[in-house]
Amino acid sequence: MNATRYEFQVNVFPEQLEESALCLLHTILFHRTTGKFKYQKKGEFLIGTLGYQDVHCQTINLTYVKTESAELHTCLLENVRQFVQQYNSGNKTLTLEFFQKKRGRWPFSSEEPVPWEVWAITFVEPSQNSKETPAESVVTNMVSIAEKINNSNSFLPKTPNQSDLGLVYECNFCDVQPYLFRCQYQGQMSTLKKLFKDVSL
Repeated sequence: MNATRYEFQVNVFPEQLEESALCLLHTILFHRTTGKFKYQKKGEFLIGTLGYQDVHCQTINLTYVKTESAELHTCLLENVRQFVQQYNSGNKTLTLEFFQKKRGRWPFSSEEPVPWEVWAITFVEPSQNSKETPAESVVTNMVSIAEKINNSNSFLPKTPNQSDLGLVYECNFCDVQPYLFRCQYQGQMSTLKKLFKDVSL
């Protein structure tokens, strides 16, 4: 499977990096998260509702909407802070990757992650003669993300049966169920919720 890849450039100052990264990651995940699946008889299921929350940034003049899930936010915040700690100056790219798990052919072989969508966000410090403010840069990218997500040709994995739900969705959160995802940056990989403790990547 060839993963769909989207690339963005965001012009922000270092002190705005954490909030702008969280803003863009939450914007993507807001559209790639469902409520919890509740299975009924004969394979039928109901999907729970999602709450949402307005976030007013402190270091950048904007407000964004995120899925109301403390666990999901904590997970993202941990990864973003690790990314920020690696940021010195210049350009740095944070990648959010969605994937499915593919079972191995042999009984004891590990599950293989197969990416289906990749969002690469490169953060760049604004130049002195830049006409675009950091807030405008982030908002422009938020709009672009929404346009790409709402593209009718976007690929989304089919909803699996109950026994295979964990091959497509992250089921460990108590209140939401995003597609399986992980963050990567500068050759270092950090798997959200440490999904692959037993898998060699």
